[in-house]
Amino acid sequence: MPRAEAAEDTQKAPLSKLVLEKYVHVGSDLIKDVKDSLIAFLHENQDVFAWLAKDLQGINRDLTQHNLNVTKGAKPRKQKLRKMSVERVEATKAEVQRLLDVGIIRSVQYSKWLANVVMVRKKNGKWRMCVDFTNLNKCCLKDPYALPRIDKLVDIIVGCEVMSLLDCLSGVSPNLVEPE
Repeated sequence: MPRAEAAEDTQKAPLSKLVLEKYVHVGSDLIKDVKDSLIAFLHENQDVFAWLAKDLQGINRDLTQHNLNVTKGAKPRKQKLRKMSVERVEATKAEVQRLLDVGIIRSVQYSKWLANVVMVRKKNGKWRMCVDFTNLNKCCLKDPYALPRIDKLVDIIVGCEVMSLLDCLSGVSPNLVEPE
């Protein structure tokens, strides 16, 4: 299937004059004053962007760590080890080592739950590491706070002049500038 294209023309706006690889896409049809103030704001706050996994170091685990709501009395399940090709094993080792080096994951011994990793090839030829949480999902209580539906978010922003990705992630109606 073809990839979806942007609904409007965008232009690259570098966040740093020294590092040109760090850029964001900004709508090219924005009013010049709005575009300039948006780029200036992003430039001033470029330290909040995480370009690589190692940029996330120093964040308190209490803020980023997720706790599971497992049903009481659920028996821990260990999945059978799945065999992978040599290429997938090498990609898995590289990804696990990268995550260990950055400190995003840590090794544990005698885990009660054990799930296999599944390596999926992306369109660009690189590997994405996923985890098969099928058994764990069956033992977790349903979340009473459902994720926002993207189609409703798109309907909310129709007619708005400015929108950011943060507006989509927040799940609330964006407080944006209405067109004149």
